[in-house]
Amino acid sequence: MVIEASSGANNKYPDSVTLALPPERFESEATRDSFFDALAEDAQREDDQARESATNSALCRKDPEAAEC
Repeated sequence: MVIEASSGANNKYPDSVTLALPPERFESEATRDSFFDALAEDAQREDDQARESATNSALCRKDPEAAEC
């Protein structure tokens, strides 16, 4: 948290936000489970991408001349 505050990263917000609203009812338990499994997979993928991006950003701040930057 200290790094985020010192860099100002905690003050940056996305340009848009996507909400996935579940239907009122599902045809079956399997359909319901599939819906929420897909949401969980999407959230995990986005989390992984955000962590990778944050790690790369931190590494580039540490060594701006690195090949990854």
